[in-house]
Amino acid sequence: MLIFACDTSLASASVCLIKDDKVVSELFINNNKKHAKTFMPLVLELFKKVPYEVTDVDYFAVSSGPGSFTGLRIGLSSVKAMAYALSKPMVMVPTLDVLAKQSQQEKATMCPMIDARNDQVYTAIYSPERQTDYMGIHIDKVITLLQNTDQKIILSGDGAKMHFDYLQSKLPNQITIKDEHEFPRASICGFLSVKYDKIEATEAVPFYLRPSQAERLFNK
Repeated sequence: MLIFACDTSLASASVCLIKDDKVVSELFINNNKKHAKTFMPLVLELFKKVPYEVTDVDYFAVSSGPGSFTGLRIGLSSVKAMAYALSKPMVMVPTLDVLAKQSQQEKATMCPMIDARNDQVYTAIYSPERQTDYMGIHIDKVITLLQNTDQKIILSGDGAKMHFDYLQSKLPNQITIKDEHEFPRASICGFLSVKYDKIEATEAVPFYLRPSQAERLFNK
């Protein structure tokens, strides 16, 4: 089984090939959301490094969001085009699940956070499986939820990094975060993808949690 996996949900982009539960190659770039210019060149570079062609891929896994509205659309539309042209299925993996998995530790609560602006974050609580709905909430609400656990709390995502000092002041000696968990990795998306249903490329849509600012303004 050859899996192509990718993430363009935040400021970074990553692509990966997984063969029989092992990473063949993974490329990562922190391109400050310039995915329109860098994503497809990153894909081409990946396939130059491996003894496989895109036609060898069995299915395409995508980190589906929530995250950057534009970044998600760029990555997803590119992969949908490849999957559709090759008549291959896709798997959509929620980005919060990816962040939680890559930062997972035993006997700990994982809390990935993606910046949603205006002191809001997209988040969910994991221990180790997801314990809450996917949410778009104020950072103070996150603190209220985390105060209910006496476990060590592992934070991940750009929202966690942005609000870390404030979170630490409210939850002293309980939270931790590592720089390598700021952005989701394509390899984790690929490994998780086996747990999700395969769909046709025409069915694949981003997971936004809430409408974009343009959509909210349009509907006023």
